[in-house]
Amino acid sequence: MALLQRNLILGLVAFLCLAVAPTRAAPSAQSWPNTFKAIIIARDLTVIGDLYYDVGKTQVLFSASTQRLSRAYPVPPDRKIEIYRLQPAVPPEITPTKVPVAEITFTEGGPWLVLMAAAQTAGVTTRIQPQVIDASLNAHPQRTVRIYNFSQDAMAISAGDERFSLTRGQARLVSYPNSTTPALWLKCAVPKVDDWSLEISSAQTIVPGNTRALWLLYDQPGTPENPQSSIAIRNLVEPLPEPEKTDK
Repeated sequence: MALLQRNLILGLVAFLCLAVAPTRAAPSAQSWPNTFKAIIIARDLTVIGDLYYDVGKTQVLFSASTQRLSRAYPVPPDRKIEIYRLQPAVPPEITPTKVPVAEITFTEGGPWLVLMAAAQTAGVTTRIQPQVIDASLNAHPQRTVRIYNFSQDAMAISAGDERFSLTRGQARLVSYPNSTTPALWLKCAVPKVDDWSLEISSAQTIVPGNTRALWLLYDQPGTPENPQSSIAIRNLVEPLPEPEKTDK
């Protein structure tokens, strides 16, 4: 009886430890280069989930959304992954079938950002078109904004004191302002028939400290009430891992 009570207590303690285990922490500065984050670039869906990829013999559950960067996912040593969904087995088979939806090859270096154009049918992800971007600190340093044009239109952009143009697929780095104001004013215009149309004129929030930001500019389709399409912005602030402390 005493042995049974002891085993029950130990089992309860183990269950409670699992129940209160913290969520997955952000990658350390040491592991960070071997990871990628993802975000969906799509107008007709907000999240993809119930997807997987393999790192060695480990099956990694994968998801991403349109509103924020995903968590940091591990990248295998060969820098190649195949994202798939599991199709339920049809009797007499008992093992689900892996249905590929994307193949991603990462460049040397890391970490990486993957922009995903995803398609779904009846809530099931059928295809992902990935675009891999170098997200190292050399390519996107601390306290900078990377402005990325994902629109079909070329753009004339004013960000803080800088003026430049971006065609589709181009990006530009802009430093955080030196002032204590946690915002950067953005203006964005696109060409029309006879002139330019100002699409965005607003102060975009910046989080000071050990961060960087990604601004994605993309086409926003019209609505029945307002059929005219427009340019929208997604402002994503990314906290960076703290540098590894070294013993002196």
